[in-house]
Amino acid sequence: EDGSTRRAELSKDFSEEIEVPFDSVKWLLAEHCKRLMTIHHKHSTSNAKIDRPQILSDTFTFTLYGPSEEAVRLAKADIYQVVGINSQDREKLRFNYAVNQLKYNQESVTAAVVANIRNKGTSLHLSDNVIQRIANSFVFEKPHVVQRFTTIVASTDKEKIDILQKCAAKLKAPQVIIFAEPDRVKEMEKNNRVLRAFGVHAVYIHREVEKAERMKRLEEFKNGSPNPVDGESDKKARVLVTTQDYAKLARKTEIPYANFIVHFTMPKGKEAYLLQTNCTGRGGHKGVDLIFCQPFDIDAQKDLHTDFKFIDFTEDEFGRVANELEYDSFSNDLTPAGAEPPSNWKQLLENEKAEKEAKKAEKAAQKK
Repeated sequence: EDGSTRRAELSKDFSEEIEVPFDSVKWLLAEHCKRLMTIHHKHSTSNAKIDRPQILSDTFTFTLYGPSEEAVRLAKADIYQVVGINSQDREKLRFNYAVNQLKYNQESVTAAVVANIRNKGTSLHLSDNVIQRIANSFVFEKPHVVQRFTTIVASTDKEKIDILQKCAAKLKAPQVIIFAEPDRVKEMEKNNRVLRAFGVHAVYIHREVEKAERMKRLEEFKNGSPNPVDGESDKKARVLVTTQDYAKLARKTEIPYANFIVHFTMPKGKEAYLLQTNCTGRGGHKGVDLIFCQPFDIDAQKDLHTDFKFIDFTEDEFGRVANELEYDSFSNDLTPAGAEPPSNWKQLLENEKAEKEAKKAEKAAQKK
């Protein structure tokens, strides 16, 4: 029986998007996807096409389909078993590494140098150039400097926007990234309430934004807008409303400077929170973050408090911290030169499009 025909006939009543580590996916797709097909036959499941990962991605993401929620759950568990680690363990490992990244990287390089000294005079000894390349593969960043605030709010957005207005009154310029669930980002884009809070039009990024438009918006965020704060015209104003996807990108590349992170909705776990808040406090520059915690988020809030120190939000306390913040300005550029998006992003998209068209033409020619 043809595998593609069979998959087309399978139920797609239930689905879930899963991530498979890039360096482990070979175990899943080896031998013409033998292991993956075995799992599908076992649970009557199927999957969407597994595309190549995006630039800087460390995972393959694809959708798993099945006739029931239980079937999808069991197939997902088998897939994670094949690739050697389950999602919770992976999250814990990534979280621990992210919290202790500088320490772990220093220890790793030190261990490599010590081992190489011991191996001097043997076939295992590495040249200084090789050791230098190994050291350069690690990231040695200063620990993020972030003052963490939390506040409990009702279930409406109005209270959150009111609080953000109070925050904006303490800032010399809005240089803000607001994180929320994808559906909330799209909703916020429609009602544009963030404009009322900060006095500037926000940039909205989510998966439904086409790539060219997404790059255009990211460039707008990077360049900034006129600052609405009186007497502070030299400072750039930038507000981005986005999802966890941007936090994952920021983990691996430079982004425009921001000194204030807002968690408009409660992050899904410690790792998600850490990735989001680490978009500020970079390079020794102090940052501040604020979590809006609704009554049903209390358990998640308590879990975060086991690893991070928060203080309750008050206008006075926020104002004290805001006075210590630095700002990206025309006379003092704090945005890294290589921050996303690159200045030649239009050309890169054109090259990518031309490459796809060439491959498509090549395949068409082979069929003739």
